[in-house]
Amino acid sequence: MNCENCCISHDGTVGSGRFCSVKCAKSFSTKSKREEINKRVAEKLKGKTSSLKGIPSGRSLTEEQRERFFEGIRRYQSTREKVSDEKKRAANVAKVMAYRARKYNATPQDADFSLIKLIYENCPAGYHVDHIQSLSTGGLHHQDNLQYLPVSENCRKCADREYDRSKAIDWKLVIVSK
Repeated sequence: MNCENCCISHDGTVGSGRFCSVKCAKSFSTKSKREEINKRVAEKLKGKTSSLKGIPSGRSLTEEQRERFFEGIRRYQSTREKVSDEKKRAANVAKVMAYRARKYNATPQDADFSLIKLIYENCPAGYHVDHIQSLSTGGLHHQDNLQYLPVSENCRKCADREYDRSKAIDWKLVIVSK
């Protein structure tokens, strides 16, 4: 006896004996159901137009319909605004300025600017200077709120996500040792 799905010979002990395994029986059933549904949908949509620009449903388009379809795509692409490098740079500058404004507003009176500058200057390679409590969640731009964090951890870290605190380096250890 051969399996109706994979054509492998078998002893016919599985299920009704038509298939070599339960997996083949389910696969065959799924294929036949899918084919039946596709036939019914194709019959139902035969000759009707789709809601997209009058293109008939189904896989084959006439040359005229194909040209009309691609003309619509070209028209859309020509009207769509392309973002220039200048606009991208301007958006980046705006983001940097917003960050600096938040940092300026989050800097308390007792912050030691020369120490903060020294912390940034002595940042080890492969690390970023990170605010332990981010400025966006109310943290201060103060030397006590800074740490060195590996680039991968700092890029993954955000206000609501945990990070591996064991990888953080206290800036006091780096600056005192220099």
